[in-house]
Amino acid sequence: MTYDDFEKALTKEGYAIKDLPLTTTSENGEIVVVTVAGVDDDNKLIWKTVTCQKNNWIRTNIYYFDGTVEELYEYGEENGK
Repeated sequence: MTYDDFEKALTKEGYAIKDLPLTTTSENGEIVVVTVAGVDDDNKLIWKTVTCQKNNWIRTNIYYFDGTVEELYEYGEENGK
């Protein structure tokens, strides 16, 4: 996804119009949570997705207005252990 994809689907005139966080499923059947992480210096929304991957990794993507995307990973604990 791109920043523009989030803007078109989830905002109107710069304001979030959907109840957030929004939970959905990826094309791989993984749980994805979409939130607004904050605003930048120009008051543009910063979008954040957290994907619970089937391989036990949690991927966080942060999308900025300028097109920058941060991708972070952390290992999730298996079965609460």
